[in-house]
Amino acid sequence: MNRPAAARSRGRRFESGFTLTELAIVMLVVALLLGGLVMTLSAQLESREIADTRRTLEAARDALIGFAVQNGRLPCPGQPGSNGLESGWNSTTGACAQPEGLLPAATLGLGPVDAQGFMRDGWPGNAANRIRYRVATGASVTGGGCSATAIANVFTAANGMKQAGFNCLNPSLTVCTTAGGSPATDCSASAVKHATMAVVWSVGKSHVADGAVSADEQENTDGDAFFVDRDFTAAGTSSSQFDDLVIWIPPQILYNRLIAGGAI
Repeated sequence: MNRPAAARSRGRRFESGFTLTELAIVMLVVALLLGGLVMTLSAQLESREIADTRRTLEAARDALIGFAVQNGRLPCPGQPGSNGLESGWNSTTGACAQPEGLLPAATLGLGPVDAQGFMRDGWPGNAANRIRYRVATGASVTGGGCSATAIANVFTAANGMKQAGFNCLNPSLTVCTTAGGSPATDCSASAVKHATMAVVWSVGKSHVADGAVSADEQENTDGDAFFVDRDFTAAGTSSSQFDDLVIWIPPQILYNRLIAGGAI
């Protein structure tokens, strides 16, 4: 039996499926949804990596303070090949062969560590991901109620901080809000944020140590006593990106812990 013409027309429309325009719209919607999902997952992963790195740095800071309370000094940095142990400490002078290097995780009893005994940040990759550490190399203050004879390497000499006394310690590392001043890679007076005796940091996802980009990131890898800690700026613009994560020991916290532990 023949169907009415209107019914046959509706059947043909249903059997023909999507038009090219309709299919293109569907594909566009799907692409937008997938793109948003990928971006969300990427943002969540980066947030987790940052949080993991911050926890690692905070654990490192606590371990350094604990080491100072127990040993009356801060440890020297580790170096490649030292298996996660502090390297080059002179027990007589208190000097470190190199004041900057890697966090001595094995000396501090921290983990997990890589095959060479060093802690890594939250970003997977090569050795650039190892946690960095620098310790102050300055001497104690003289005069004004302090001994006329300075104690060299007061922060790494055995019981150097105790011998000098609370008021005669002079943290010689500087954390800034941005690089600048003279020379250009140091900090201007207006950018100084904190003085400290120990800095621990991650070079971030961009691995600035393998190809420095912004001046602020370069400041954290140029081997001097100045460091930059500022808000995160996404990678992609060499003049302004900053994804380093920096933490330091506040002098008052260290001194209070040393006093409470009888180490000063």
